[in-house]
Amino acid sequence: MLVDLLLAVGGGSCCDYAKAVFGSVHCEEDPWEKYYIRFEKPSCEIAPVGSVLIMVGTGSDVIFYSYL
Repeated sequence: MLVDLLLAVGGGSCCDYAKAVFGSVHCEEDPWEKYYIRFEKPSCEIAPVGSVLIMVGTGSDVIFYSYL
């Protein structure tokens, strides 16, 4: 799948989810296993993420990590 940009439109949860997806979209193995079970760092191409914030309460606009 070819992805040029992930655009998150919404609040903090939407932005957090987009950050989780952008590291997984080009991953050839199971992203859940790789990142959330084995806690590996991204080794594949990462898709760019844009966000349109409607309302934010988690700090998603200023931190790299996501809350799931």
